[in-house]
Amino acid sequence: RETALLTPQLEVKAVGLACTDAFGQANSAFAVSLYPNGTLQDIYTFPERDNEETKDKLRRFLLDSKPDVIVVNTSGGMRSRQMGRMMYRYLQEAIQLNKENEYYNDEEDRWECKILHQRDDVALVYAASVRGRQEFPEQPELVRQAVSLARGAQGPLQEVCAAWGAMDERGRC
Repeated sequence: RETALLTPQLEVKAVGLACTDAFGQANSAFAVSLYPNGTLQDIYTFPERDNEETKDKLRRFLLDSKPDVIVVNTSGGMRSRQMGRMMYRYLQEAIQLNKENEYYNDEEDRWECKILHQRDDVALVYAASVRGRQEFPEQPELVRQAVSLARGAQGPLQEVCAAWGAMDERGRC
């Protein structure tokens, strides 16, 4: 029963993107991809400046995870909007690269992905919670926020319930 609060019920491959409003600073934006069961697949750290190598890494990150949804936080303000637009451009390029793949099969490999901007109140609580620090002790808070955003897309009610469980439960906020 305890795992029902933590394991998403939908088979959704999600990417969560969390950023701050600090432009050009190192480690101010992260994207994480999750397997459909809610476990961490990969982490992408956005660099301070874009170059062709970093663009290729982001396209590869998207191709490797092939998300159904990308969730971008809103607390980053204008930077969140900019990151959402940038992810849309790279997502379109990754989808085109996927179509050009010699093994591409129209029916089996059709890949569609939506980009959503979501309030990150629950993600902020999770990132600062005991549960978040226990699950990802060596990761910065932005990575934990991105994980919560992606899990929220997989199972919104489950993510809220996991963040605000009974006060006497061990390991809760």
